[in-house]
Amino acid sequence: MVRIFLRRFTGLPGLGAVLLTACSGTSHLSDGKVSPQPALSQKSVVTTKILPTTDPDVTFAQFHQEKITSPIAYHTPPVSAFRDRPFKDTLSTSLEAADYIFALKKAGWFPLLGGDISLTILVPSNEAMEADARFADQSIFQPERKAALRQALGGTILIGTWDKSHIMAALKRHRATTLALRTIDHRFINVSMDAQTLQPVFIGAGGKALILWGDATEQTNGVFYIAKNLIDPVSPTPKAGRTMLQTAH
Repeated sequence: MVRIFLRRFTGLPGLGAVLLTACSGTSHLSDGKVSPQPALSQKSVVTTKILPTTDPDVTFAQFHQEKITSPIAYHTPPVSAFRDRPFKDTLSTSLEAADYIFALKKAGWFPLLGGDISLTILVPSNEAMEADARFADQSIFQPERKAALRQALGGTILIGTWDKSHIMAALKRHRATTLALRTIDHRFINVSMDAQTLQPVFIGAGGKALILWGDATEQTNGVFYIAKNLIDPVSPTPKAGRTMLQTAH
């Protein structure tokens, strides 16, 4: 069913749309009291990022295999990611992360998204989850297969905040070309920087690269990326010549 939403921001639902909002004047609380808000001159600015709702390389018509009948029609609503919120608030409202959030809850890892531990979440899109044979088998969500579910999701949660700036700083500090980042289940995902695009490249077992869907999105407890596929962590011992980082940044 096609849902209709007003096109309030040019370019939706593409990547990188950023909305800057500021508050001024007063706001009324539920108890009837008035709380003063900082004036615009005080630069009270909240940054929010509009998350993608469909692959930007695929047009609306191609996605639905039908002709567009309205310039304001989207198959899913755009979702705002406020950087003053934790993962659980943002990802729980994103339809594109619905399958992943369901799996995290079944695995018992969803509470981590609201905690104080600094994390990097490699969020697989719904299509990525549905294309993975492990999740196509619904039995993996049964309580008796919780260990298998955790293993399948292990490569999606990294310890520490690993956006582009932190990755580049760590590579420079350690004079390395590749870092081995610890996952939540004590395995590793390798990361390096693409020399041409200067974007991070996450590599898993068998040299499989994560296909990122845009840049990192900042949250209060780390950053997350939306990805078009899943990768499995490498063995607990990183390969020789690579720098292993385990702590949060």
